[in-house]
Order: sequence, then structure tokens, then C-alpha cells
Amino acid sequence: MNRTKKFFYNSLTAASLQIITMLAGLIIPRLMLKVYGSEINGLVTSISQFISYFNLVSAGVSGAAIFSLYEPLAKKDYETVSGVVSATKDYYIKAGYFFTA
Repeated sequence: MNRTKKFFYNSLTAASLQIITMLAGLIIPRLMLKVYGSEINGLVTSISQFISYFNLVSAGVSGAAIFSLYEPLAKKDYETVSGVVSATKDYYIKAGYFFTA
């Protein structure tokens, strides 16, 4: 399979995920309210906001880390891969401390 087909399938899968996530976001809150009531809906919303705040603190580091791994992985430069993964891990640890504070 060539790169163009892989890109197409990857893009199609990502778009499908976004559509399914959007539909679930419209349907699930109504079901939660109907079945469990407002208390559980409030709990789920609070947990979702907590996760959203952590994603905000991480500031897209995962995308940047993945992008920076393409070249070293293609060249089989495992020393650089290790450096990128270690730096990403350190950033996530610092972000976790910042978020906890």
C-alpha cells in the first residue's frame, strides 16, 4: 500500500471518528439525564471538564511529539526517538504537576 492510500485511509478513519464522537456527544447526555438523572450527568460533566483542562495544559504536545518522531523512526535513529520520548515524558510530568497545583 502506497503512502497516498495510507493517508487517505488515515484521513477517512479520523473523519469517521470525529463524526461518531459528535453524534455520541449529542445523544449520550440526553440518555444520561433520562436514565440516571441530573446528579450523574453533573458528575460526568465535571469529569469531562477535568479531562479537557488537562488537554489544555498539555497544549498539543502529543501531536508535536508524534510529528517529530516520523523522521527518526524512518531512519531507524533510535537514539533520537528515545530523546523525543523522554522529553515528552518530562513535559507531561511537569504539566501534571502544574495542573495539580
